[in-house]
Amino acid sequence: MRSVGLCAIALVALSVPSVAADMPILRGSQGVFPSEPVYFRWQGVYVGGQAGYASGSADLSRAAQPQLQYLLRESVLAGPVSGWELLDKGSATAITYGGFVGYNFQWDDAVLGVEANYNRTSFKVSSAGSLARSLTNPSGSTPPSGHTYTYNVTTQAAASINVTDVATFRARGGWAAGPYMPYAFVGAAVGRADVSRSASFWGTLDDDYFVTIIGPGGLPILDPRRDTYSLVPGQQGENKSGVFIYGWTAGLGLDVALTENIFLRGEWEWVQFGSVEGISVSISSIRGAVGAKF
Repeated sequence: MRSVGLCAIALVALSVPSVAADMPILRGSQGVFPSEPVYFRWQGVYVGGQAGYASGSADLSRAAQPQLQYLLRESVLAGPVSGWELLDKGSATAITYGGFVGYNFQWDDAVLGVEANYNRTSFKVSSAGSLARSLTNPSGSTPPSGHTYTYNVTTQAAASINVTDVATFRARGGWAAGPYMPYAFVGAAVGRADVSRSASFWGTLDDDYFVTIIGPGGLPILDPRRDTYSLVPGQQGENKSGVFIYGWTAGLGLDVALTENIFLRGEWEWVQFGSVEGISVSISSIRGAVGAKF
């Protein structure tokens, strides 16, 4: 009986399409209308608010080099010492919040648009370090014949960057699938940051040489000598607020229509900023949003 029942259900299921195909198409309030595919209309102006979570890193390894170059300018130490990397890369996390405004153009299920997106945050990375080295007769030094100059140099540096504002200007491409629209975007990024840097150095110069003295029996003996001089120490620091930084952005997202005018959004964004004051920053963000379409 079970086999007979299953066969009957299968025969009914197979017969439904053929019966439906033979049914006349009725027009009117009670009939069936042939129609083009129906797409949710994403075209038009839209605005929204958003909040999210950001993580990323900043490379501060070259932040102190310009300052050391300035402190040691016109000296034999400028070349080798100013190239030392005293600082590290660092990472940070932050909460973000902001808004967006854009315009969509739609052709059937293809959606293209432009959007301005802004987020307020406090993405801060800092690093501090020091390095001590001895340099013997560095390039450019001219010790007298028979003398050896050894520079014993200690350097110290600190730097930090706090990204406070991030705005991106995007070109978007999406695909309307009913109330869902997955999309991708690329564009330009501009931000503002507070930057602080400091560097210092100190050390000694050892002048090693030999003098000839008369030893026992009237024989000449080479006597090693060393004169030590203190280098004039140097220190420089700066704090800058609201420095503009520039870069690019790319990411993926999904808009979901709740009504004809209200939609939700989930998004991932990557922002890569170029070097500012010797510091480069990259930020990865995930966020949720709610928007209104007009």
